[in-house]
Amino acid sequence: MQHLITLNNVTKSFFSDHGQVDVLKNITFHVNEGEIVALIGPSGCGKSTILNLISSLESPSVGQIEKNCVLGYMFQKDNLMPWRNVFDNIKIGLEIKKSITKENIKYLNNLLDKYGLSEFKDYYPNELSGGMRQRVALIRTLALNPDLLLLDEPFSALDSQTRLYVQNDVHDIIHKEKKAALIVTHDISEAVALADRIILLSARPCSVKQEFVLDFPPNSNPLTRRESEKFSLYFNLVYKELNNHEKDQ
Repeated sequence: MQHLITLNNVTKSFFSDHGQVDVLKNITFHVNEGEIVALIGPSGCGKSTILNLISSLESPSVGQIEKNCVLGYMFQKDNLMPWRNVFDNIKIGLEIKKSITKENIKYLNNLLDKYGLSEFKDYYPNELSGGMRQRVALIRTLALNPDLLLLDEPFSALDSQTRLYVQNDVHDIIHKEKKAALIVTHDISEAVALADRIILLSARPCSVKQEFVLDFPPNSNPLTRRESEKFSLYFNLVYKELNNHEKDQ
């Protein structure tokens, strides 16, 4: 199975008037085709910095990042432009890339139709629920047909009930579109519900402490995973290890 991205001993430090701040230390992991990987760790440990390095918004101080894919980055907030309707929001990436073609417009319309948003294509963001806005943001990310989605706490702004259903939607879309995803989250239950693997990170300077491979039935979605006996077993295992690592700092 091909590695879409590989981080090899990546270290990142920032410099300010107060001196050097070491954020990441010797980070090594990979993401394969077709899998969902969750990054979880203490608040402020550098999870979002890892996504910024992968997307080339930042550069590593030491180490290498190998990329064999097209990336799509979905941020914590949906960042929909309030003066543009749904369709104009999702095509903005194509406009920037100057890739507005009949074929690409047809692809966007197919995505809207497939995921229940076609009747809302002329709506504006303030007319949509939080869950629908996140689906629009995801389809906007898919518009450029990336192989790997970088998702930075994409459900944190939603209420708890909406979050469960949107997690299910996003999981379904990722698999139906045959994408891979790297998800940053603080929520252990979210990581267990969504991921094929969980990478546990330490406190800053952040390093990879442990990796968990989750063995759920193929194509099981987040809602059915939560009903499985394995769900609580994995949750407790990750919770225990996360707390142990936080106490060690």
